[in-house]
Amino acid sequence: MTLDEQMRLDREKAFDEGKIQEKIETARRMKAEGIETVLICKITGLSIEEIDNL
Repeated sequence: MTLDEQMRLDREKAFDEGKIQEKIETARRMKAEGIETVLICKITGLSIEEIDNL
């Protein structure tokens, strides 16, 4: 693997991790507002278990 390929993979990984973190933060705010877990799941794509563990 070349250095350019590794750098591209690292950027993609960081971007994906950022998207997941954003979903988690959105779910936390929604949960704090009293929004039902099922609706949070539909909007964020997170599982019920993931949301319950927040």
